[in-house]
Amino acid sequence: MSDASFSALGEITAEIAHELRNSIQVIVTHAFLGRRDVAASGPHLAKIEEQARRAQSIIDDVLLLARGDAPKETFPLADAVSAAARAFEGRAEVSLSFASDLRASGHPGLLERLFSVLVENAIHAHGGTPHVDVSASVADGRLRIVVSDDGPGIPEEMVPRIFEVGVSGKKGGSGLGLALAHRIARAHGGDVRYVGSASGARFAIELPT
Repeated sequence: MSDASFSALGEITAEIAHELRNSIQVIVTHAFLGRRDVAASGPHLAKIEEQARRAQSIIDDVLLLARGDAPKETFPLADAVSAAARAFEGRAEVSLSFASDLRASGHPGLLERLFSVLVENAIHAHGGTPHVDVSASVADGRLRIVVSDDGPGIPEEMVPRIFEVGVSGKKGGSGLGLALAHRIARAHGGDVRYVGSASGARFAIELPT
């Protein structure tokens, strides 16, 4: 295996660990709450099951990305965005500003992961509960998606390198999330760019229809 392959494998492994840690933290929290009141544990058990399934999905999706053979399908864009929003319920407010019947072409789980990265990025930058808006439209045979938040944005000096592994504005951050988002977009024949705004961070995603 080449040095580049080892590096790519390391990036993917680290991102898996990060994503799984998030799900495990939710599982542990709801297991604790459920044990405190067994009679009212139904919602906690449902959350545990949801996050366990998400953990399995993360493993499956990232392995598909690593192999480069992720199957593609056409599906409602709202499904991927809403799934990402549910993973951060209570930590971010996510609004969908596009038609409910707008469809995307790709791997639903991987595109959900892309949106999850951008929502989590907004949470870390904001320091509170950010509002994240996702708008989308189709033009010239391309699906154009804009994800914007009301945080402080990304420092200008960091912008040219934000999709590089190891570059992070968060103290102690791994700098893997945006690198993975970029890799997912490129694997779908598209791209993701930081376009900035006067009132927060803004990312533009372009995918084939």
